[in-house]
Amino acid sequence: MHTDSAAAAQAPSGVSLVLGAARPGLLAAALLSVSLLKAQEAAAFDIGPPPTRNMFPMLQAPMVYEPQSPFLVGPGHWRFSLQVVEANVLELSPYVNDFVHWGLNDRRVMSRDFFNTILNNGHWDSNIPFLDYFDEEITRTQFQARTGLGPATDVWVQLNADRHWGGFMDGLAEAAHRMTGSNQLDRRILARDQTVIAIGGTGKITTYSQGDLPVQVQDPLAGVVRQVARGAHSGLDLMAACKPSLTKAYGLWKSGFDVQGGLGGWWKQGDNTFLYGGAYTHRGKGNAAYQAVQYTGDFGAHLGWQGRNHARVQPFFELYWLSGFAHPPVYNMYHKASLQHDVGFHGFLNASTAFTFRYVNNITENGNTDDFQLAAGLTWHF
Repeated sequence: MHTDSAAAAQAPSGVSLVLGAARPGLLAAALLSVSLLKAQEAAAFDIGPPPTRNMFPMLQAPMVYEPQSPFLVGPGHWRFSLQVVEANVLELSPYVNDFVHWGLNDRRVMSRDFFNTILNNGHWDSNIPFLDYFDEEITRTQFQARTGLGPATDVWVQLNADRHWGGFMDGLAEAAHRMTGSNQLDRRILARDQTVIAIGGTGKITTYSQGDLPVQVQDPLAGVVRQVARGAHSGLDLMAACKPSLTKAYGLWKSGFDVQGGLGGWWKQGDNTFLYGGAYTHRGKGNAAYQAVQYTGDFGAHLGWQGRNHARVQPFFELYWLSGFAHPPVYNMYHKASLQHDVGFHGFLNASTAFTFRYVNNITENGNTDDFQLAAGLTWHF
């Protein structure tokens, strides 16, 4: 599919108000964090691992591994979760990256003309089928409802929506890079807080979009959690999930019917809980644009720690790993594994409500993850 839009349409006002609230929402999250840190009331229920997800643009269409809680809700009970993730993205194919360094300066935007120049520069094989450039922020809002079908089985459904826009976190990323001594050249020569999505191949532009995109409803998810072992200090569950093929990411890529199967477990030792899990995702056949990326099935896994089990504020740290999600081409690194960390805390507001704040960053530098995320959410259990 070929699309070309210089400026995307505006999102519906009602939905935009919800998905566009990330910036003031993060400030509110910080204020709430301070109040929670002063509280000492005990936690009321086990939440489980944070819902970490790789927010790389090419992973918006297919199903991706997301940790699910191994703690059962149980029959007659419900757990609702509302999460908002703000992901900063500046990722581009290695060949595109080489030419950005000499072709742009003084905080310029990747223009359609310059991207066309890159595709037809004559320094590499013009038959390369897929090159990309993503400069954006993705606000992902997801709502999950989970309930128990019996003493050992839970089921859940999840609704998702993405907003692609310029955001506000490029300055934060540059400051963090300066503090760590990794002053990323790409960020110093590109305009801040832009939305530019450029894709091409075989010397032609297939998609170029500059400007915020409308809010896009993503494919829903559904899953089941089946407890297979439980002791006084540990437990193990089998997990399965699926994603139907209903929407197109970026209005371009439509995945197939994806299914996922794996396990998740927990082990409590004193005032600490260790959480782990993993799954394999089988990806169905999508439309022509999706198939051109050469997606494959992949593995995902997480390993995490959560402290202060019985306190109102519980810090956590998690490692989140994905194997490569596409066949190994010479022009991208989608076939390589990625590793990210997720650090934050759960704070219990009362016996049935918990607040979560998270910071996610990439450990590997393979050009197949978002740069970093800030996320906040609420969980209700009753």
